[in-house]
Amino acid sequence: AHLGDLALRLTNNKPFFVKITQKMHKATKVVEFFTTNEWEWTNDNTLSLCKEITEQDRNLFNFDLSQLHWPNYIKDYVKGVRQYVFKEDDASIPDSIVLLRKMYWLEKGLQIFMFLMFWRVLFTRLLPIETDL
Repeated sequence: AHLGDLALRLTNNKPFFVKITQKMHKATKVVEFFTTNEWEWTNDNTLSLCKEITEQDRNLFNFDLSQLHWPNYIKDYVKGVRQYVFKEDDASIPDSIVLLRKMYWLEKGLQIFMFLMFWRVLFTRLLPIETDL
């Protein structure tokens, strides 16, 4: 990351590799506890409570997850992580989307390049070209 930033500085560009690397390390530390441990939960108490409460309480304390609109929930979740974990401003979202698209197509280009190189090596090794016709 430091070498990449040095190269960017030498070409009069804004360095960003160290900042991105630090954010990745921070994100890793945030989720490390949850990704390296295993838990088993049951929701028996919640289900029994849902059966026992009155219709008025059901409307007041809406915790029926079947009513949850998951795409909106995930969108709000990601915005919250951006804002409160990564401390990023919402104004940077359009630039992040552009960068994400560029990175996506860069990855696809590299995948195609690697596939073509593999294909070329495979066929030059397995099917030698006959030069005498």
